[in-house]
Amino acid sequence: MSWLDASTSFSGLLPGMMIVGLGTGLFYSSLTTAGITSVGQARSSLASGIIFMVQNAGGAVGLGLTTAIVVTAPSLPQGIERAFTVNAILALLAVAVILFFVGGALTVENLFPPRKSEEEN
Repeated sequence: MSWLDASTSFSGLLPGMMIVGLGTGLFYSSLTTAGITSVGQARSSLASGIIFMVQNAGGAVGLGLTTAIVVTAPSLPQGIERAFTVNAILALLAVAVILFFVGGALTVENLFPPRKSEEEN
């Protein structure tokens, strides 16, 4: 979406918006499943509520930051380009944090844990 300029038509927006929609749908369902299944049954509703709250708060902060970047630029296309560039950088930083700090060391065993047999569950 950072290639937008003043002459970009609606059809030029569609591919990027479709990718964002698909990625968001896959991300939120996976995040919710991972969060709820990582706690015991007694706390799964609490985990669901916390995930929902953090998603809403993060969306509000992200929208505020993006809007602030867009309106401080000299023109709308430049603001959109700057905002999407900042969002892309923040997304890459988030991926780095996830890969290197969440779930312990980045090893083959952590990336592909052995499956538990039915007897172990």
